[in-house]
Amino acid sequence: MGHEALDIGHLNLKRLRGRLIFLESTASTNDVAKELAEEGCIEGAAVVADEQTAGRGRQGRSWISPKGAGLYLSVVLRPTIPLEMAPLVTLLSAVATAETIREEVVVRVDPTRDAQVDIKWPNDILLNDSKVCGILTETGIEGRSIKYIITGIGVNLNHEQFPDYLAQSATSIFIETGCRVERDRFCLRLLSHLDRWYDIFLTQGGAPVLSRWRDLSTYGEGKRVSVSFGNHQIIGLTRGLTPEGALLIEGADGNIEKLLAGEITSLRQSV
Repeated sequence: MGHEALDIGHLNLKRLRGRLIFLESTASTNDVAKELAEEGCIEGAAVVADEQTAGRGRQGRSWISPKGAGLYLSVVLRPTIPLEMAPLVTLLSAVATAETIREEVVVRVDPTRDAQVDIKWPNDILLNDSKVCGILTETGIEGRSIKYIITGIGVNLNHEQFPDYLAQSATSIFIETGCRVERDRFCLRLLSHLDRWYDIFLTQGGAPVLSRWRDLSTYGEGKRVSVSFGNHQIIGLTRGLTPEGALLIEGADGNIEKLLAGEITSLRQSV
């Protein structure tokens, strides 16, 4: 299937202690991770691919995954948590990834300025208002219990350009900074952050995750947005997250709606 690509022994991880598999090419790292999970692999098993030929995001969208341009990573988690708390795994994955991107841009590229890194609920990370990362979590369920959660993280590291239909909405760290990113080093740093936030979640609950998410996102409170799901659309102001990670939206009529999923778009604030 693949071979050990990165030495993670020196990271002193608390939770993510499974083997790390590198694949030169695969259809989807999430699919490979799911196979490992179904075969009974231990928590923390991870898959990294040099390219994905059928990478995917939420709602069945494709994820552009050219060879050597990005980090395409999937990790197997086995949290003993209620099913309704599973969405928090997406949020903690976003927190870990946003912190890693901020470090890459600020510490290694330009320490004199803050990076415009933003988490867009529920699973996108923006760099200078363009999408630089997408997260896809998939849950294996048995009855009402969680067998495993696959957290798939795709980060645009060294893409030089995107197809025309994505050029206005997608970006990479290279496009924004002019600096190449060493994928393996970035991956190890991300795994370290992910391990830390996953451990915090399991030992302290969701509150610290939600607090840090609010620190890193402009979408948590008071942002005017449009949210689409199915044939339904809501326009209103974000009013925070529930303890389970659902987004609260205040509509024009003052009513609050709780959203578990949806496509969110930032709108100009009303004058």
